[in-house]
Amino acid sequence: MKISQLIVRLEEAAPLYLAKPGDKVGLQLGDAEASVSKVLLAVNICRVVVEEAADWGAELIITHHPWSVEFPGECGKYPPLARLVSRLMDAKIALYTAHSNLDAVPGGVADYLAECLGLNQVETLQPEPEECYKLVTFIPNANVEDVYQALTEAGAGRIGAYSGCSFRMEGRGTFVPERGARPYIGRVGELCRVAEVRLEMVVARSAVPAVKEALRSAHPYEEPAYDFYLMALFGKSGRGRLGCIPRSALGEFGRQIKEKLGLSRLRIVGVPGRQITQVALHTGSGAALMEVAWKKGAEVFLVGEVGYHKAMWAQSLGLSLVELGHYPTDRLTMEWLLRALKKRLKPAVELRLSTVEQEPFHWN
Repeated sequence: MKISQLIVRLEEAAPLYLAKPGDKVGLQLGDAEASVSKVLLAVNICRVVVEEAADWGAELIITHHPWSVEFPGECGKYPPLARLVSRLMDAKIALYTAHSNLDAVPGGVADYLAECLGLNQVETLQPEPEECYKLVTFIPNANVEDVYQALTEAGAGRIGAYSGCSFRMEGRGTFVPERGARPYIGRVGELCRVAEVRLEMVVARSAVPAVKEALRSAHPYEEPAYDFYLMALFGKSGRGRLGCIPRSALGEFGRQIKEKLGLSRLRIVGVPGRQITQVALHTGSGAALMEVAWKKGAEVFLVGEVGYHKAMWAQSLGLSLVELGHYPTDRLTMEWLLRALKKRLKPAVELRLSTVEQEPFHWN
């Protein structure tokens, strides 16, 4: 498999259009046309992760966090980064980052975390438009299933938890093959009438190139007719989740979180005995959504990381906070991505989550 082919599957799981403006997502370093058989996943790009990838023979590293400084323009100002880049290049290891797009994807880590904590009636905390396309093409009756199968395998027809979604309508197409044409049906210079099926399928923005290639390869016509219509829909895409739990004391809920997620510590803002039912959450550094959670009626906001002044502001609003830890929640993110890629790549590529990367903090 080429890295570019793997990226198509990866961006089905975490489309780039879901990333925040200016976020450094996508292929950061390396040749997209190079072959890949081993991929290492990690939260951060750092020396120990690069050495782990090189020792294992990986050709690609996928991280959640982008470079800590601008690249490549700022690279020369930071010798440690320059050495890291040189090591990646020497080992022929490419680097790909999936950051805020991975936080926002429906069915992703936010939903996974909500499921782990037993939240009910879950909705997106801050919905964002899902940009996608509707493919419309016309296929001779006898070839519909072959083309449909090729389009499905390329990523067309995915709507939420469903795949292979399509609409079909029978009709009649006409065309006249001109001189130089090599028609699959009909003769040069003669009007041809063909019983065809109009096939419609939704296509995520990231899957458009692969679907277009699959259509042209599988369609029997020399010049197949097709259109991609742009659609922008508000759906489950967006940041954070909001849900409810059976009434519980804040302190007891915190204890349950530690047990379910295997965490050694939490930081909590709020009275331990406060009774709560409405819960909002966001992985990583999601404190910017604190007021959104409060305005939507959340009584407690679970977040990966929160600063002192944000904690004081939450206290003044009457919103309880539970800080899970930035690294632990991002580690959950990469565990989710590992499972998502294994489903999409099957045995074609060997995938592994870093075993040497660690939380940067330690406590005495």
